[in-house]
Amino acid sequence: YPENQLFLVTNCSFSNNGEFVVVSDKGGRIIIFRKKDKTNSTKLEYFYEFQAHDKDFDMHKSIEYNEEVKALSLFPITDSKRIDIISASYRNIHIDRVYQTKTKVYEKVDKKSIEFPKLKETRNDVKCKPLLKFNNVHTSEINSVSISPFNIENFISSDEENVYIWDVNHQKEVFNVISNNIEDENSEKITTSKLSPVNPSIFAYGTSKGVLNYCDLRINSKPDSFTQKFKDLKSSYGSTVFANQLLAVHDINFKLSNSYLMATRHYLSVNLWDERKNTEPVYKYLLYEPIINKLTYLYQNDFLKDKFTLSSQTNGNFILTGGYNNMFHVLDIEQRLNSQILLDSTNEKSLNTNIIRKVNSKGSCY
Repeated sequence: YPENQLFLVTNCSFSNNGEFVVVSDKGGRIIIFRKKDKTNSTKLEYFYEFQAHDKDFDMHKSIEYNEEVKALSLFPITDSKRIDIISASYRNIHIDRVYQTKTKVYEKVDKKSIEFPKLKETRNDVKCKPLLKFNNVHTSEINSVSISPFNIENFISSDEENVYIWDVNHQKEVFNVISNNIEDENSEKITTSKLSPVNPSIFAYGTSKGVLNYCDLRINSKPDSFTQKFKDLKSSYGSTVFANQLLAVHDINFKLSNSYLMATRHYLSVNLWDERKNTEPVYKYLLYEPIINKLTYLYQNDFLKDKFTLSSQTNGNFILTGGYNNMFHVLDIEQRLNSQILLDSTNEKSLNTNIIRKVNSKGSCY
């Protein structure tokens, strides 16, 4: 961990053309890196950064919220000279534009001179301007924002109680599609939400009880009518004192191959779901079996509150997800392999593929 906790990275997102990588931190900053050489996809160079969010104070609750960026997403890039970024802090949602512009620089001349200044150079500058700010309607901390590449005029955001659909052309109007009443700390909470990348009418949201809800807005506008629920009824985590932390859905991914509908990330596993079987995942990758015996230690030190995300490439054959000890996992859906890649501690920070484990029928590789 760095000495200044504000520099801790909270989100990372790739542009649709693969040219930019955008990260955010606890200090409310958004930092953009650009591919240095299009023939070498591993080298990135610093491009630009800006302060996206500031501290916020709720006068009704007398609570001060820090500037941490809780969620981040990029609009599809059609012009490499312009990037539109949507980000959310604890309660606020902003859309900012980072763009390149040409600035003419002239030579200095004496004020008393009647000569016109000569053009010295034309400089390429990068600037940022805020585009939209959306009304604060969230009653609790925002946990996700998601856009669809096929309908960039709408996006969804969620907190523990609600899922909202927004229109970028009418930022003062919002449609509440999911409303979840929380009675106490043990109540089921919304943990994440995601729009489908292939159909803007479909989205899914996960809960703290391990439930995945698949929703289609074309069927009905009432949540009880258009939601198909997926839950692992055979999971043994529900009988433990750590159930809420182990069952909670951290992230959702739609981009999968074969007949798999979605993938969900949980603390100890990645689950693959088929719409024809909603009582258990069709396959489960167990990631951290050796630390099951250390759950008490993890709980006491708040490690069970850590969140992990999912990502996949275009054809959906591989899933990328994070881990501990400078390690991340690349799951091969076709070959049933769990490639554990270690980020080396040398100055070059080179990636070394050190362990590739075959996964058995139960999802275990140990």
